[in-house]
Amino acid sequence: MCKFGLEITSVLSGTTCPVQVAQYARYIQVNNYMDRFYKNPMNYLERLLLKNLSLIYLPRKRNEKDDWTLYSNLLIEKYAIHASTLVHVINGFITSSDSTPNNPKTGYDSFTINSLIRVMLESYITFNHIYILSHNEKDAELRYLLWELDGIYERRKFKTEIADFDSPSDYKDYVETEDRRIDTIIRLIQNSNVYKDFSPTEVNKIFKPDKRKINWRFLINDNKINSLKIIELIEYTCPPRMFFNFYKNASFHTHSGFNSIDQHKRERGKVIDNDKSDTLVRLVIFLTIFLIHDITLIDKESKKVFDGFSDEIKNDIIGINKEFKQ
Repeated sequence: MCKFGLEITSVLSGTTCPVQVAQYARYIQVNNYMDRFYKNPMNYLERLLLKNLSLIYLPRKRNEKDDWTLYSNLLIEKYAIHASTLVHVINGFITSSDSTPNNPKTGYDSFTINSLIRVMLESYITFNHIYILSHNEKDAELRYLLWELDGIYERRKFKTEIADFDSPSDYKDYVETEDRRIDTIIRLIQNSNVYKDFSPTEVNKIFKPDKRKINWRFLINDNKINSLKIIELIEYTCPPRMFFNFYKNASFHTHSGFNSIDQHKRERGKVIDNDKSDTLVRLVIFLTIFLIHDITLIDKESKKVFDGFSDEIKNDIIGINKEFKQ
C-alpha cells in the first residue's frame, strides 16, 4: 500500500528531524533482534499494546483505589488510548481518488501522528515523574498534589460566567468546591517533608500559591530543588536525544509552526517511504516498553504477570529499558 502526503490537509512523516537511532540500533544488533524491530515494527507494537501492556495493567485495574493513586491508572489508560488511535491513523485512513484494489493509496496525516506521539510522550513522563521517580509514597503524593493544584489554577484561567451554569447557586457551589479543594491541597503541601525540610527560597521554586505559581516537575540534588521545564523533564526521563528532537519537531506540527507547513509544501502528494513511518513506530515501541517496565516497579501483581511473559519479550523490555535509562 502506498501512503501519500495529503494535498490539502496533511503532510508527510515528521521524521526529517534528526531522530538518532544509533543507540537502539546498537542494542538491537548486539541482541540479534533485527527482525522484530525492523521488518514489521507495527506488528511488534500491536503485540505490546494488546497483549503485554493490557495483561500487566489488569491487576492494577482490579485493585485500584479511589484516591490520588487512581490517576496513575488514568495516565496509563490515556497513553493506551492514544496508542490505539495511532495504530489506525499511521496506516493511512483517507483513500486517494486514484486508489485501486490492486494499488491502494491512502493519505498520511503527519500532523495528527506527530501530535499524538507528542501527547503520548507527555503522558509517559508525567506518569514516570509522579509515580516512579518518587522515592516513597509521600514524595509521590506531593508531586501529585502539585500536579493537581497546577491543573486547578490552569482551569481557573477559563473565562467562566454564571450564565454557563444552570443556576447561580450551581456556579456558587462550583467555585466554593474548588476553593475548598485548593485550601486542602495547600495545607497538605505545607505539611509535607519538602515544605518543612527546605528553605522558603527553595520551596518557592515549585510552590508559591499566593502567586498561583506551581511546578510539579522538579528534582532534588545536593539539598537544592531544581525546577524543570517540560523539555528538561523529557531529557531527564528519556535520555536518548531522539526523544528530545522528536518532541521539538512534533511541537511544530501541534502548533502549526512554520517548519510544519514548510515540510507540507515540500512533500505533499509524494509517496511516503515506510522507513519514515516505521521510525516513529519504533519510538512508540520504546515508550511502551518504558511504561510496561515502570508498571512492574510499583505493582507486585503486575510484576508476577510480567514474570510469566516469554523470555524473548522480557529480555526486550528489560534490555531496552536498561540501555536507554542507565
